[in-house]
Amino acid sequence: MEPRPIAPAQPLEQRILLIEGRYRRLQTVLAVVGLVACARIAAHFLPGPSTLVASRWLLLDRSQAVRAEMTTEMDGGVLLRLNNANGKARAMWKLERDGSGVLRMSDEQGFNRFEVAMDREGTPLLVLTGADGHTRTRLGLYEAGSPGIMLFDPARKLAWSAP
Repeated sequence: MEPRPIAPAQPLEQRILLIEGRYRRLQTVLAVVGLVACARIAAHFLPGPSTLVASRWLLLDRSQAVRAEMTTEMDGGVLLRLNNANGKARAMWKLERDGSGVLRMSDEQGFNRFEVAMDREGTPLLVLTGADGHTRTRLGLYEAGSPGIMLFDPARKLAWSAP
């Protein structure tokens, strides 16, 4: 877009106002171009994307209580634990170095109530636990991959199983 020529027939005041307006627009454009150029140059001297490395991460709430923890263990396993507001573990997911893993959910008293586990070969197991902390149901794959289920009474005696 070509600038409009200033008509000599216009009064001197109007011509000066037009020139001042164009000058302000030119200043604004040059300032923006200068800022963009400075930002691009500065980007070359700033460090690139960084990687946060840690062997343990804690997530704290406003009162500084640990609500979540992700950690690597000495044996090479990885653990993710979620805590309630009182700091008690309510959910835990652990992956062992050999590839086996477990997902557990606990009640307010700290008893594991629900557990899904898998050994390193990929064989699954589901365990449901009563309020007393004792196993009530086990469901999994056993010998040669055959499914099985076991139900226990409150006295911890086998009440029923299949096959």
